[in-house]
Amino acid sequence: MTFSISFLSSGQAASERMIARRPAWVVHAETSSDLFVELDADDQDHAHRLAAHWVSNGLAMTAAARRVFPYGTLGPVNGRIYCDL
Repeated sequence: MTFSISFLSSGQAASERMIARRPAWVVHAETSSDLFVELDADDQDHAHRLAAHWVSNGLAMTAAARRVFPYGTLGPVNGRIYCDL
C-alpha cells in the first residue's frame, strides 16, 4: 500500500506504526510520483541496505532511512537519500 510522505510523517501514522509493527527503523521508498511504501528495518545498517536494494533493483525511484522514536514518531532522514538517476 502506498502513502504520501505527509501521511507517513503524521501522528496518525505514528500511532498505527507502533500498534501494528513497532519497528526500530523505517525506509520510505518512493514507488511512484509522491507515493511511498514504508518498509520496516531492524537497525540502521538494515535500513540502508533495504533502501539501496530497492533503488538499485528498480523497485523505487528514491529511498531514505529514518529512525523510529517511542510512540512511532520519526527522526530526520539518516545519511544519504538513495536515488535512481
